[in-house]
Amino acid sequence: MPRRGRKGSSLLPDNYREVAVVSVAAAVAITLGLGALEGHASRSADSAANSDSSSAAVQVDSAADARTEAAETQGQAVGSGTLEVTGIARDGSAQEVANLESAISGFEGNGWSLGIYLEDLDGETRVSYNAESSFYTASSIKGPYVCALLQELVDTGQVSWEDVSDRVTRTIVDSDNDAYASLVEQYGQDFFVSWLDEHDVSFGPYETRQQYIAWKYPHSTPHQLAEEWEAVYAYLSSGDGHSSDLAGLFQARTTSPIADALGDRYVTWSKAGWYPKDENAIFGKAANDAGVVLVPASQGGPYIVVMMSTAPAELDQLEPVISALDTLDAAERG
Repeated sequence: MPRRGRKGSSLLPDNYREVAVVSVAAAVAITLGLGALEGHASRSADSAANSDSSSAAVQVDSAADARTEAAETQGQAVGSGTLEVTGIARDGSAQEVANLESAISGFEGNGWSLGIYLEDLDGETRVSYNAESSFYTASSIKGPYVCALLQELVDTGQVSWEDVSDRVTRTIVDSDNDAYASLVEQYGQDFFVSWLDEHDVSFGPYETRQQYIAWKYPHSTPHQLAEEWEAVYAYLSSGDGHSSDLAGLFQARTTSPIADALGDRYVTWSKAGWYPKDENAIFGKAANDAGVVLVPASQGGPYIVVMMSTAPAELDQLEPVISALDTLDAAERG
């Protein structure tokens, strides 16, 4: 079972060594018009940005029979955005939707922004909230990066497992910034670009892939990070190369609100990211987690969930929303 997150622990910010350097780079990026860095930041190397509160809800035909098995999308304005739920119509799911809306409102009542993307791996259900808004990834980017490193370089024999295993372990299990920086400095980002392209991951808040990989800790949207985790899950469940080693590390990570909320019921693989309140004009605050909840096939099968926010390292505040999401997804699974 996953080890639980150490709530309240005095973990150093995930990008504490990079803040000064990245601040200068960010000023240059803003001058060049890279509008993705819009002013919020994160804790593990993250920062959440603007919610698109103007998106219109997709309306459900009031004449539709709630007992049909036809797919439908329900949209409801909540807080800073619109909660959209797409799936199979189920009697009784209205209460679960209302509970999720309440959890979102409670979270954002603290003055924080929130982005959500959940998708069943069978494609039956999607839940999104500010899913196309820009947030700072912080250390949540380390999961996809390490997966790409193993799949593109280690499993192909270009890099030996022995050369990276210790740093990979520390990067995923302990969110060690020095270990992650060492991997990026030695192996670069070209293989990551190839991996992202291969899996047709969107550009998120950036106009080009190069803008995205110019940062060790880029901005992302919840939807984009979910696309990356779909590729991560495909690797972890393949049995190829070092996929089982990486799956074990994602399960053993030290800090994860997904594990804290759901680990008593399911095996979960995830990588969190966080950043406390910071007076820096570019980097500010964040609490994120992204991964896969391995619901047994008999209960509907696994799903990907991404939570990104501007909460100042308040990872435990994500747990009520995660629990409400799982309850809604269970209702949709029927």
